[in-house]
Amino acid sequence: MRVYTSMERTFKKRPDGLYQEYINHFIHFVDAQGNKTDKLDKTMVGRVFKEDNVHHSVHGEAVYTFADDGQTRRLIALSNYQQG
Repeated sequence: MRVYTSMERTFKKRPDGLYQEYINHFIHFVDAQGNKTDKLDKTMVGRVFKEDNVHHSVHGEAVYTFADDGQTRRLIALSNYQQG
């Protein structure tokens, strides 16, 4: 059996129009037959971002395609603290 991990960043729009980052940690299991099983180990709340195509942020930037509308947006972190 082979076991490995991965992380995935997702963003969800908040009621105030900003975007909340979520960091999902996965554990992947592959058995001898090649069957793959994925398990979400934990989700951590990340930074708060806003959509901005002009400015930069020392706290982080991301380009993310949202599944609900298919739009790709450039997001910049507002600060270095977390908000839930």
